[in-house]
Amino acid sequence: MGYIDPKAWNKLNFETTKPVVEKKLLEGVYDAGVAYSRSALEHPDKLEIVREIGEVVTTWLLYGPRPRYSDTIIASPYPELHDVLP
Repeated sequence: MGYIDPKAWNKLNFETTKPVVEKKLLEGVYDAGVAYSRSALEHPDKLEIVREIGEVVTTWLLYGPRPRYSDTIIASPYPELHDVLP
């Protein structure tokens, strides 16, 4: 809940991903929601950015039956960061 102040809203609906929120905003199911800013840029006739929250970087962990760690980090590349990080 770090993105918004839950006390500022009468009702909160939790969705699994921001694309689901975007779809429901476009369908008129929701009148407000946390989604990618590109959603408003791609649909300026239907969506507007009311408040920009900032960048969101999420770490996903995958758990399995066998250890895979061997003194190196196992991760997927994030090419968007190559333009930002030194």
